Amino acid sequence: MQRQGFPQVDVPISFVQGIYFVDDRSKVDEQVTKPVLDAISDIDSIKSTTANSGDNQATIIIEYEEGVTSQEGSDAVEAEVEKIQDTLPQEAQLVFNAVDATRYNNKYDILLSVSSGEASINDLLDRAEEVTNLLKQKLPDAELIEVAEPFEEGVNPATGEATRRQTSFDWYGNQENGSVDINQSVVIGVSLKDNEDIIAFDNELNKAVEEVNNQYDDVEINVAASFAPSIRQQISSLQGNLFAGLTIVVIICMIFIGWRAGVLAAVGLAVTLTTAVGILYLFGMSLNTISLFALVLCLGLIVDDTIIIVEAIDAQNAKAKNLRQAVLKSVDKIALASAAGTFTTVLGFAPLLFISGILGEFIRLLPITIITVLIVSLVMSLLFI
Repeated sequence: MQRQGFPQVDVPISFVQGIYFVDDRSKVDEQVTKPVLDAISDIDSIKSTTANSGDNQATIIIEYEEGVTSQEGSDAVEAEVEKIQDTLPQEAQLVFNAVDATRYNNKYDILLSVSSGEASINDLLDRAEEVTNLLKQKLPDAELIEVAEPFEEGVNPATGEATRRQTSFDWYGNQENGSVDINQSVVIGVSLKDNEDIIAFDNELNKAVEEVNNQYDDVEINVAASFAPSIRQQISSLQGNLFAGLTIVVIICMIFIGWRAGVLAAVGLAVTLTTAVGILYLFGMSLNTISLFALVLCLGLIVDDTIIIVEAIDAQNAKAKNLRQAVLKSVDKIALASAAGTFTTVLGFAPLLFISGILGEFIRLLPITIITVLIVSLVMSLLFI
């Protein structure tokens, strides 16, 4: 099952970046920013726009109405701007990007740093290209491994000559023995394939980076940014809480009902949770902070069905002639009440399914997980316990 920090959430925002080397923000504003804003003004799905013009670049941030994905909005904006392409300066370059809030720079899952205290930026770029080619051979599961180019190329409209300028600057620092060593660096971006588990990939990446590092003395390669460590820590913490809660529930059942009830509760909880996670996996859900929190939250709820069934059977066993009759009578007596209690709880969480907007996308996995686990718990208690 794919492990993530949080569920994938689509933020309905995109942005347009324009490069126009004229060293004059008023020209950039008049010739690039305003024409683009006018071109997209009739798009109904746009909620708001924020524009900024610099000496050589323009940035337009666009927010869309609810229900429009970032990519859909970006495609619509690009289509409208294409219609006025002939009226824009020939030297102006426009880039359209949909915002992916779960990635670095909208496209990378992991950032690597190739740094040195002595090498020039061009030497670092050459080394970064070599490192990229080596990592591609060692990491076939990666969707994309590329150098994040710190230079932009364009044409100066005043002279007609090609211009290459550094537009981003990256530094990597290590703290050792109370001091911080900061060096100039070039970034390598790494993107995973869909449904690739980032923790498993992170282990492979660290091994590959260590092997590549041993081949160079003039530069140092480090994992500069990755979601994997925090995801590993969050999942480990929640799994520990889940196991502790499971243990406490079993002990309480053993003390107040009996050892057989404790064993049944343990087996029932394990089967219920495993089955529920399997169902979530079949529907493409991931194991993340929200789903694990929902499983921890469910522990006290799903054990109710098991305890009710076990206690009912135990009570009937003293009266009935045989165990089979005790089971049939107890289930017949409390099945509807148990089902009513479970579905009451299900209906309590159901409204969370209808929360709209970004919050709704983010939190929806919570009620889905809880409702799935509760229904599985009811079925398991009536058919298995």
